[in-house]
Amino acid sequence: MDSSSYTSDSSEDFASGGHKALVRRLALFLAPILIVLVSLQGLGYLSGETLPAWLAARLQHASQTPILYLPSLSDHNFAFKLEATRLRQPDVLVVGQSRSNQWRAEMFGASFYNASQGTYSIADEIAFLRALEPYAPKVLIVPVDFYQFDPNWEAVYDRIARNDMELLDADSFLFGASLMVRPMISAPMRLLRLQTDPTDGLPAIGLAAGTSGIGFRPDGSFTYALELPANRSVGASVGDIEQRIQFGRAPFLFSSGLDASRMRQFEELVSMMADKGTKVIGVTMPFHPDVAAILGASPNHGGWAAFRSPAFRQWIDGLDMTYFDFTDLSSFGGDEREFVDAMHPSEAAYLRMLISMLDREDSKALLATDIASLREMLSNLDALHLNDGVPWFARTGPAT
Repeated sequence: MDSSSYTSDSSEDFASGGHKALVRRLALFLAPILIVLVSLQGLGYLSGETLPAWLAARLQHASQTPILYLPSLSDHNFAFKLEATRLRQPDVLVVGQSRSNQWRAEMFGASFYNASQGTYSIADEIAFLRALEPYAPKVLIVPVDFYQFDPNWEAVYDRIARNDMELLDADSFLFGASLMVRPMISAPMRLLRLQTDPTDGLPAIGLAAGTSGIGFRPDGSFTYALELPANRSVGASVGDIEQRIQFGRAPFLFSSGLDASRMRQFEELVSMMADKGTKVIGVTMPFHPDVAAILGASPNHGGWAAFRSPAFRQWIDGLDMTYFDFTDLSSFGGDEREFVDAMHPSEAAYLRMLISMLDREDSKALLATDIASLREMLSNLDALHLNDGVPWFARTGPAT
């Protein structure tokens, strides 16, 4: 009996000691991995690259010093712009894609925020606006682009995150650490400091903002940092766009016409905001005139032809909104040199469009903006907003 008891106790002691040894070995094995992961995520937080978008929005909003925001390795713009809008609750709100990103607070008399580049489709815009409830702006500026009404457009951006990374979340932690592996190998010194905007030395959050000076200002508008020569020819040239049109690449997907379900979505958006007492202003931004001509000549882009038709104009004019079509530069006194690239009008073009919008009494009452101040802003813009001679993006070959 004693022998049996002795054997049992010895087995328990051995098992207990074996478990402890296994735990020690496992801890020794995992410790270096955990140290690496924590270090990578720490560098991600320091650079702002893996900082949760909601926290970045709050830091930008609370700072007395302007902070530029744009990560390089991930896109959580939906969450960033959503939190920023919640914090500001502006009277005038802009939603949409990058072709709306040059609207600036200085252009408007009321409180303003530009939430563009946070939404990519009409469905995104509806989801974004619903997530803001019970808040609703007094005025909503929405883009009206032909590709929004393409049934395949949403699939182009279906992998873009609409959620956010979190501070105390295992999945976010591992995802953030994995993002930092490549920059840690390629440019480690860039991560070992707080980021600053290279154009003015002010604080920045994210490697794109800290390296290239591009990103979102506190009012939500986007700066292309044209002060830096390296940023002056990084967009799409007419030649690039011609290739996209030829091969049906986004946003110039092949189409036979406009999708009725997407048009109903847009009607839903306008009706939803009207029910909230929000006045909706729809704006069709111009492409470079050469791009519009190439689209018009394409046999594979029936959506563009339908978008430019009298039937479309009759439909959109029948909605409870104010609509401006600035496809033709002559409609607002535009200049083909006033583009950032062949797809994106510059700030100067936006000012001209806004001045033209204020010629209408309904818009003048909604926006409460002083035309004289806009004209002064336009006259004070430097030469970076007006390319001398033939601009780089008008060349026929692809960008190099």
